[in-house]
This record gives sequence, C-alpha cells and structure tokens, in this order.
Amino acid sequence: MNTGFVVGQYAEGQGGIYIGQTAQGRHLFAAASLLDGEFEFGGYGEDLEGYSDLDGAENTRKLLERGDHPAALAASEYSADGHKDFYLPSHRELMHVVAAEGFNEDAGYVWTSTPYGSNHAWAVHFEHGLVGHWLRYYEFRVRPVRSIIA
Repeated sequence: MNTGFVVGQYAEGQGGIYIGQTAQGRHLFAAASLLDGEFEFGGYGEDLEGYSDLDGAENTRKLLERGDHPAALAASEYSADGHKDFYLPSHRELMHVVAAEGFNEDAGYVWTSTPYGSNHAWAVHFEHGLVGHWLRYYEFRVRPVRSIIA
C-alpha cells in the first residue's frame, strides 16, 4: 500500500517525521525534535521483566502503570498535529529512527522504553548510533514516537 509518506520527511498531519514500517507492519513517526531537558528512566531497583525490544507503546503503558518513570511520562505527554498517542520508543524502534535519520551529534544519549535487568535500561547514542544499557537514574534525552496501521 502506498501511504504517500517519505522516509526522513515530516508527515503532515501525523505529528512527526516518517521513520518507516516496523517489524510489526506499523508506520512509525518520530517527534520532529527531542524533548527539552533530560529525564531519568526511573524505577531503579525494580525487576522489570516481560518488556519488549519491539513494542514501545506496550512498554510505555506498563511503565506508566508502575509509576515513577519520568522518561516514559514525558514521551506520553507529548502531542503534535492533534495526536496524543506518543510513547517512549522500544530499543529497536529507536534504532529504526537512527537508521532513517542518520547520526546527530547534538542528540547525545536517548532513552528507550526497554529495561535491562533490575537497574538498567537501553539507550541509544545518536552521535555514533551506539546502543547500550545504562543505569536508570542517569538523565538522558527523550524522543517520542507514535505508530499507526495504514
């Protein structure tokens, strides 16, 4: 199906830049820029199991239900073009953003919604495209995304 979206370009009316189609067949859009400020992942010391490296929307929902997850909350409060269904991207969704947009030396580290063990979560360093797990009390940037079935 031809959606008319162009990878790397702002998708008018969709609230962000079109990133492409995910492994689940959804169309992914990233906020046009990072949110202002830096945020903790939160939930330090909580054993967070059963989270996805593919489904950031579900991860964000689970994190918000637990409370004390500032990065997920910040992403979920973002809105653009009338859309209020943004979330903190999963590990692989955020790597998809890097692949679609290229490296960005000004972005630094950006949180994903994918926890790693009881004290870490995955983050992506946009300057080099590196992904690693970091202590959840570190403060990193947030890039909200949303996805749709078209």
